[in-house]
Amino acid sequence: MMAVLVVAGLLSGLAVPVFARVVDSVRMGSGLRAVAGDLRAARGAALRSGLPVGVQFEPDGRSYRLTGAERAVELPEPLVFRFVPGPFAAAPDRLDFLPDGTTTGGSLWLRGTRDQVIVAVGSWTGVVTIRRDE
Repeated sequence: MMAVLVVAGLLSGLAVPVFARVVDSVRMGSGLRAVAGDLRAARGAALRSGLPVGVQFEPDGRSYRLTGAERAVELPEPLVFRFVPGPFAAAPDRLDFLPDGTTTGGSLWLRGTRDQVIVAVGSWTGVVTIRRDE
């Protein structure tokens, strides 16, 4: 009986860090999909409406707001971001999608507990790409 308890204790000790990594990975994936999806939706809205659509990044590094949205979108814990504006940015904390498909460009450095991912938006194409920071 004692041996079974020792083995169970060892296995649970190994499982906790693995489980924590899985939870962090799921949160990173969830936040990443939300941000990339919102950026792509903002580009699509600008193309459809013929009007610019902006994304305002809040200084808290945890939330952002699309043009006309009543509420900000907040990233799941423990994710934070840092926005690096592109060459045509009108403001250091804003990304604008224009009706012709171009943007002011920029990249969003999304950081979790262990990983960092870059969501880049091309200035000329408006294409949203995702890459892991090595």
